Amino acid sequence: MTAWRLLADVGGTNVRFARATSGTGIIDHRNYPVVRFECFSQALGAYLDETGAAKDCSGAAIGAAGPVIYGTVKITNTPWRIEARDVSRQLAGAPVRIVNDLEAVALALPLLPDTDLKPIGGAALQRDRPRTMLAVNIGTGFGAAAVIPCGNGYVTSASEAGHMSLGLTHKAEFELLEGLESVESLLSGRGLTDLYNRLADGNRSRAESPRSGAPFPPSAENAAEVIERYHTDPAAGEAIRLFVGVLGRIAGDLALASAAWGGVFLCGGVVQGWNAQAGTALFRQSFERKGAMRERMEQIFTGIILREDASLYGLCHLTVRP
Repeated sequence: MTAWRLLADVGGTNVRFARATSGTGIIDHRNYPVVRFECFSQALGAYLDETGAAKDCSGAAIGAAGPVIYGTVKITNTPWRIEARDVSRQLAGAPVRIVNDLEAVALALPLLPDTDLKPIGGAALQRDRPRTMLAVNIGTGFGAAAVIPCGNGYVTSASEAGHMSLGLTHKAEFELLEGLESVESLLSGRGLTDLYNRLADGNRSRAESPRSGAPFPPSAENAAEVIERYHTDPAAGEAIRLFVGVLGRIAGDLALASAAWGGVFLCGGVVQGWNAQAGTALFRQSFERKGAMRERMEQIFTGIILREDASLYGLCHLTVRP
């Protein structure tokens, strides 16, 4: 059998596996719910059982949702802990490298064709020379990582941007979002869900009965439900507008902090749902509103990554050494 590389994208909700070969690219995709397994080793074992064991595995590249310290990562939103040496033993001694999951996405950015991107706003994607680019994920949590030109290639820089202070700026935000401390507490799937339910509960408490005589919509269980109600439920519309405004502001802050003049690229389940249902003009307005840096911000490309396996694609290009 041809030598192959194991690819794994480990999030707080799902873990995705695939194999990368030089001849056929990414094959044997599998997607498992994290709650199905007690640990990563069990999930990997299930994948290997389904796809032919570890024979001829030349190495493993893993992107994981958490800070990676000397080859070990504790997944932020699940009890899983992954150690490179343990994975190597499970793969018959093959070398293993673990990076932050957004680093994996960032590695793909210089390689993605225009057809894998949906622009937000009118700023053009500039490819005349290498520039720093920023990947931003909004899903189970919030994450960001930069890919930076270095010599004839790129290096990545991970972050824990989701745990920065939220930094509210308007009275209405203070009143509505009291008690939310981190960026991720709002800019995530559960954050959008909680925001909608706060607004919907407030509407219920202010009205003795709906003017139409129909009952209020039930509380939302997840972000997908909120996004589906965008055009029909005022609370959903208000929640998404506030969410998008704050997202634009935070994405702009991160672009300035990392000098991401090559663009800001959004991904994640919440982004894909928002892309399908809601307008994006407010995001761009908030992104550009940076005082003396407004003209610079107007020139920075922003867009949504349409390729679903961008993280796995990036991991194909991660250097893994024995």
